[in-house]
Amino acid sequence: MPGPPKDTGRRRPGPSRLVLVVVLLGVVAGVFAFLGFDPYPSTIGDNAEFVILSRSVLAGKGFSYINHPEERPATKYPPGFPLMLAAWGAFFGTTFVSLKLFVALTYVGAVVLTFILGRRLIGDNLALVAALMVASSSSFIRYSHTVLSEMPYALFSLVLLYFVMYRPPGRRSLIATALLCVWVYYVRTVGGTLVLAVAVYHLLETRRKYGLILLAVLVTASVAWALRNYAAAGEGSRYLSVLMKVDPYHPHKGDIDLADLIVRMGRNLLGYTSELIAYTVLPSYHVHVAGAEVSLLRNLVSVGVVAFAAVGGYTLRRKAVVVNLYLLLYLLAYLIWPDVWMSDRFMIPIAPLVAIYAVQGIYRVCTLAGLPRRAAVAACIAVMLTNAYALKLYVARERGYMPLWANYIQCALWSARNTRPDDIFICRKPFFFYIFSDRRTVSYPFTPDKEKMKDYFRESGADYVVVDYFGGPGSSTTELYLLPVLVDMLDSIKTVYSTGEPLTMVVRLNVGRKEQGR
Repeated sequence: MPGPPKDTGRRRPGPSRLVLVVVLLGVVAGVFAFLGFDPYPSTIGDNAEFVILSRSVLAGKGFSYINHPEERPATKYPPGFPLMLAAWGAFFGTTFVSLKLFVALTYVGAVVLTFILGRRLIGDNLALVAALMVASSSSFIRYSHTVLSEMPYALFSLVLLYFVMYRPPGRRSLIATALLCVWVYYVRTVGGTLVLAVAVYHLLETRRKYGLILLAVLVTASVAWALRNYAAAGEGSRYLSVLMKVDPYHPHKGDIDLADLIVRMGRNLLGYTSELIAYTVLPSYHVHVAGAEVSLLRNLVSVGVVAFAAVGGYTLRRKAVVVNLYLLLYLLAYLIWPDVWMSDRFMIPIAPLVAIYAVQGIYRVCTLAGLPRRAAVAACIAVMLTNAYALKLYVARERGYMPLWANYIQCALWSARNTRPDDIFICRKPFFFYIFSDRRTVSYPFTPDKEKMKDYFRESGADYVVVDYFGGPGSSTTELYLLPVLVDMLDSIKTVYSTGEPLTMVVRLNVGRKEQGR
């Protein structure tokens, strides 16, 4: 199939005009980020974990969980994002609002890079539409102020792709590419898929030396991080053990086999293609709709967006080989990821690429249907403008927390005022609880074995247990694993604080012994 038509608005603007477009696009993205900004910490537990790690770095305690009584070394996440947060926090503080502003800046940068990369692939006009589609996506904006690594990774992955595709080969270029590859891998482990795609791309382009060097860089970076983890904590990475579980929330169910993996991949494929990929770039069709008929229509729209993106990717197959390789490897990584964690957040890093491809696909289908070129561009703009509906609802949303989260925070704030600084809490969301209570926190093991749980209580030296309502009746890990043990220990525990419905409690352990020591 031939490439895109030559006058898709791909007239190259002069430098001053290009700078003006980039600045205005950045301003528009900044306005969207401001309108959607929420100063409250997200209830996604990972964001509290990142804040804790950044504060640990600034406190001179290395890459450690300072919320844990033993300040255990962190092995779950690579160090790139916490180091960025720490560098920002050194100048502007590590409050949630400050760190959210840093992520918002990376969102603005990702929007601008969407245009800069897109204009080389599909022309200026269509690239601008794609960038505005990403900028106006309420799903994308949601993560523009959430302290998670998806948005910074999206920015640096676009930088690496642009560098690989449009910088002439050479020694300096290879060194810069290698450094960028290490960085994107250390910002998010899934960045290894991008590094692998870049290496394979160079091999396919008969630059074998480049490809082999970059493969060696990926292996070296991976081994270096694994060795650090083994030296610091006696384990390589928690990702692999989690990946092998049938259900990470119920580890007693064991590891997956080939049949389980196939089922998992099928569920993920259905979920991402029928909803979540399209939701990151075109959330308007998803908002405030319900019912089987509407749900079916919504899924059809989502599949349509993915289909247009596939057409765009095929159209650009010669110009965007490395992008296609990357998308294939990236999606494969999340097909094997536990489906209980299926989420639109994992599609955020590739949303700019999907938007570029989808706009190109719409344009290509319109031109093949014989529509005038301006009509095709107008169709792309119309699709982009539908995000205004979802954006309006998102901006007007009510900030704050659901009752179960508000009650959990209430328990944490009570604990900050009414317990000793060295007291230890067992809770379901230890990082989140620590942020509000400033008390040492540990999670509890997900095991139905009551004796193992009691042994853990003793070994952890915990003073309190937080009984939450997360998950609701019948499905929460607290109800399945924690409450049965507490019922067996009624003679040695005491509820010291409780909230209204949904009931959340702070329970003191070993009441007789510990009250004597107070």
